Amino acid sequence: MLEITVKIINQIDHSAWDQCKNYIKHHCKNDPLYDNYTNIDPKNYSFFNCALVHDRIVSFGAVEISEAKWGPEIARVLTRFWIHPDFRSSGLTKWGAQSIRFSPLILKPQLEFLKISSKIKVAMITREGRYRNSFREIVRLANTASQNNFTILPGKYNVCEPMQSVPGGCRQMIALCPLKDSSIDAVFEDAKSQQKFKLM
Repeated sequence: MLEITVKIINQIDHSAWDQCKNYIKHHCKNDPLYDNYTNIDPKNYSFFNCALVHDRIVSFGAVEISEAKWGPEIARVLTRFWIHPDFRSSGLTKWGAQSIRFSPLILKPQLEFLKISSKIKVAMITREGRYRNSFREIVRLANTASQNNFTILPGKYNVCEPMQSVPGGCRQMIALCPLKDSSIDAVFEDAKSQQKFKLM
């Protein structure tokens, strides 16, 4: 059985992170989300954690907090979520049987981080593309790590800052999870009243 440890990026030897970035740059060019990973900087996120196997980074993800995009009470988890190709399974790629070792491991510390925030009331997972069955699997795995369940909303929403012409990459499926004793509906409606989350 693999020994897997999860660490915060600033606790990891920079050589491990540099090795991971170099691997992605040269070996993951066929990944449809390749551009999301090539210039990633953990310092740009509120929280960034990795899973390691034998001191090698094999998965990572981030928490993104952006009042400009989602208002003051919603944060995105599993942002830039990545799994090393050696640990992916076929079919749902990053979200199949192998990935169950990683997505909940990455997600759980992120939710714990957000729970101590004085402002964030709702965690959000987003997914671009049209594969709703794959998104359901993402959410199913997420719910194994969360005290409260993520709920998938119908349709797609603009998850970028408000704009007149919304590019395809900003039109995403979303799932929401309450972190505190608060109503998802109330928080989401409040964000929409601030011109966030336009339904596409």
